[in-house]
Amino acid sequence: MVDSNITAKIRTALRINGTDAGITAEINDSIEACRRELEEVGVVNASDGDALIIRAYTLYAKADFDFCGKGEQFRASFNSLKGALAMAEDYNTAENGSEGDV
Repeated sequence: MVDSNITAKIRTALRINGTDAGITAEINDSIEACRRELEEVGVVNASDGDALIIRAYTLYAKADFDFCGKGEQFRASFNSLKGALAMAEDYNTAENGSEGDV
């Protein structure tokens, strides 16, 4: 489930003013898909309060929504950030000190 504060941040980043349930569902689906993609590359410490994780959600959503017709650029930026997060020990190591499945 997606925290409503995260949804609101992404809605603002996408410059969407309304609260249409359909749009909210799409935004939440985008955030969940981003989470899954980060998990697939071994990001095990993805706190919704972390600025880089929020940036990843934002880039992913902007790519999904083809924000300003620059979806491919946002997808490339997300992929770069995803790679950096996957390699960063702060994100790819479980709290007990063992590495996630990379």
